[in-house]
Amino acid sequence: MNVIKDLIFNFPLICAGTGWIVAQLLKVVTGAFKERSFNVIDLLFGTGGMPSSHTAAVTALTVSCGLSQGFHSAAFAISFLLCLIV
Repeated sequence: MNVIKDLIFNFPLICAGTGWIVAQLLKVVTGAFKERSFNVIDLLFGTGGMPSSHTAAVTALTVSCGLSQGFHSAAFAISFLLCLIV
């Protein structure tokens, strides 16, 4: 039971998930204006397009690891290298 509580209150995980969700929702809004149609399913679950939800999630993860665990931590170093790859 403690594992679920730890996951729910994990600051880097919350930030990465929030970044991904916000980018996906922005993709729907920008896609609706750009394509002049409101096809939520394709825009929400389709691949490609901007903003990149992968980049948003990894960037949010990197910043939150740096803020919560320090920019000298191993978690920040790992997430920063992942951010460079993505």
